[in-house]
Amino acid sequence: MQKKIWQFGFLAFLIWLLSQSFLRWPDFFFVAVSLSVLLVILAVLKTISRYGKAFWPRLALSPILFYLSAVFFSSILINNFWIQFIFTACSVFIFIYFKNIYYHLAFGAPEREIKLRKLILSASFLSFFASASALYALPIFLNLSFWLIFIFFILLSFLFFFQILTFIGDRKNKEEILFLTINSLVLSETAGALLLLPLSFNVRGLLLSLVFYSLVLFNNWRREKRLNIKNLKWSLAIGIFLILLILLSARWL
Repeated sequence: MQKKIWQFGFLAFLIWLLSQSFLRWPDFFFVAVSLSVLLVILAVLKTISRYGKAFWPRLALSPILFYLSAVFFSSILINNFWIQFIFTACSVFIFIYFKNIYYHLAFGAPEREIKLRKLILSASFLSFFASASALYALPIFLNLSFWLIFIFFILLSFLFFFQILTFIGDRKNKEEILFLTINSLVLSETAGALLLLPLSFNVRGLLLSLVFYSLVLFNNWRREKRLNIKNLKWSLAIGIFLILLILLSARWL
């Protein structure tokens, strides 16, 4: 068991090294990113081949999304401290994620599934913020049209909701597919509206992340039969307060 845990630690260390490599050699960027993604996929395939028959893309999606969002967000940063912090946090997340996946599949530990859900939910907020901010920053470096960015946000929204709504043990049915589609459309339309506001890419990403987290929270309450006026009232009040606070304190372009 300890040997398997150390293997996941070595995987996280390798991904951290690959992240450091393209800081030193920028031309190595896409090669390092591709190798890191491949390592994650191989680790998932090896784990489920021994301990379960789970659908491997679903298990690989969360660490890949977290890694890619961290890498692309760090590529628009200039502060080396935050870049190193992001790379380290990404490696730590990958290690914790695979450790919990291993315990859940190998020993059938139900508490590990609960920890995984909490881990993915927390990490999704951060990785969605990083992904959204990087997408909002793209027009600064590339001459991309509004509609192309909007299409990217539709794809991004679908992937992030998919990893949460269809995790281990969840059954895919028409209701879940319907809410997956609705949530993705609502979030992508909000992303398109924020594109029109003269705000910095970080502020836009933070606002959209709050909307994303709210939609995930509402959907969890729906599945747990706790979606009622009382819960909605307080969550909407807090959400609106945070959005107004960000808008009033942000520097408009």
